[in-house]
Amino acid sequence: MQNFETLKMKLERLDGQFRSTVEKAPRKEILVSHQAYGYWEDRYGIKQLSVSGLSPSNEPSQKELTQLIQTAKQHHIRYVIFEQNVHPKTAEVIQNEIGAKPLRLHNLESLTDEDRKAHKDYFSLMAENLRVLQKALH
Repeated sequence: MQNFETLKMKLERLDGQFRSTVEKAPRKEILVSHQAYGYWEDRYGIKQLSVSGLSPSNEPSQKELTQLIQTAKQHHIRYVIFEQNVHPKTAEVIQNEIGAKPLRLHNLESLTDEDRKAHKDYFSLMAENLRVLQKALH
């Protein structure tokens, strides 16, 4: 029972840190390589502008691409968020078009050898993701 309580406390603290980060942020929009952060939209009120659909291999039409670039410029987006193992060409085009810089989120799908050697775990990786999100929202 003590392990459960410790885990619950850590998860609640992490949730509070995400909530606080978003609440204090001057913007709520993030530009992401693909539409993978609906749970952040639902839980924290973030608005994800995605280059592609649910799969990183789905490419937008020319009209959608133009619209996305205009929206990103309107919201003064300065970063494009990619997962650590995804970097679609279309996102690079948008990044160059709006003068944005790339940021990397760890999708927690798998740990690399480097992650293991650094003794990274769910909480350390989520802390890194939180710093990325904070940078993207400011």
